[in-house]
Amino acid sequence: MTQANEPDPERRAEIDDARLALTEQELNPLYRETLERQHELTHELGYPSYRDMWAALQGVDFDALHRQTEAFRAATEASYGPVLEPQLQRTLGIGLDQLRRSDLPRFFRAADADESFPADRLTQSFIETARGLGIDVAAQPGVILDTERRPKKSPRAFCAPVRAPGEVYLVIAPVGGRDDFAALFHEGGHTEHFANVDPALPFEFRLLGDNAITEAYAFLFQHLIEDPEWLRRRLGVDDDGALAAYARANRLIYLRRYTAKFAYELELHGTDNGGLDALAGRYAELLSVAVRVRWPRQTFLADVDPGFYCTAYLRAWALETHLRGHLRERFGPTWFEDPEAGDTLRALWHDGQRLTPEEMLGQLNGQRLDFSVLRGELGLD
Repeated sequence: MTQANEPDPERRAEIDDARLALTEQELNPLYRETLERQHELTHELGYPSYRDMWAALQGVDFDALHRQTEAFRAATEASYGPVLEPQLQRTLGIGLDQLRRSDLPRFFRAADADESFPADRLTQSFIETARGLGIDVAAQPGVILDTERRPKKSPRAFCAPVRAPGEVYLVIAPVGGRDDFAALFHEGGHTEHFANVDPALPFEFRLLGDNAITEAYAFLFQHLIEDPEWLRRRLGVDDDGALAAYARANRLIYLRRYTAKFAYELELHGTDNGGLDALAGRYAELLSVAVRVRWPRQTFLADVDPGFYCTAYLRAWALETHLRGHLRERFGPTWFEDPEAGDTLRALWHDGQRLTPEEMLGQLNGQRLDFSVLRGELGLD
């Protein structure tokens, strides 16, 4: 959070360098040991590779998803600079050719938008949004909102579904501005999903299953903070296009970064452990090309979540786009103020994670999950 709130680019670089040094010296040996053990256990379980195991367990065609994400990255190559450059100039005062990895937390912080996202409206705007969908968060059984500042509180927002439903915690440590709203609404989407799960479902369908489902609901709520109608009705902000343009650039960075992460993890988990050191360079190469900054090698093991979780995010971004389009088509641009839209969401949430994203989308409107829908969402078709 210190790096995100630091206006001096050189100080941001110093903080980043210190973090990278610690990662290399202290954390990477632990990450390596964990990864090697994961690969060993995979072979003991009879799978050719960690990649093959998780593709089978998730029921996801990794090769087909990879083709879709690579096509997205190729299709956005020419537009990446023109979309990002004006936002970098406006928020950081630099161009893409001067951007460093250490500057990204400050860019994502969007400090120049603080006036549009006042701290005193953070929790209330979420409560009002839920109320518009027919949900009284304050009276909702088992939902605990923890939004206060505490010295030793985790800086990372999270949702903890201890029991789904019945005991679901939404925890955030506010740092200021747009970032707080994005974190609260993202975790709020998770919270409402788990708080509305059918208690009669088996444990596996209530808390396990395909996490692309719950991530899609999280992104659905998070997307509201860049919706012009929501901004006007909940925060009294009439966006002249600046907030929308920033959101578009922000999202494009994340999407391209995750396509590169996925490509890297396919290689990382499809190789023998003896090739790990060589993959540090491959990691830096793939991320550098996708984001167009010099990406550090040191995080080649730290920047990997267990179980190919990157595929949950990638598929959730596509699923959320389909779902939001359905809600807008059926209930209009202010769907978030329609209790019937809330009924639709509660019916979906009731299923927990019993269905795959493909099954859920097929039942909702008969469409197929398609990552290319994100190009149209960003106006890049």
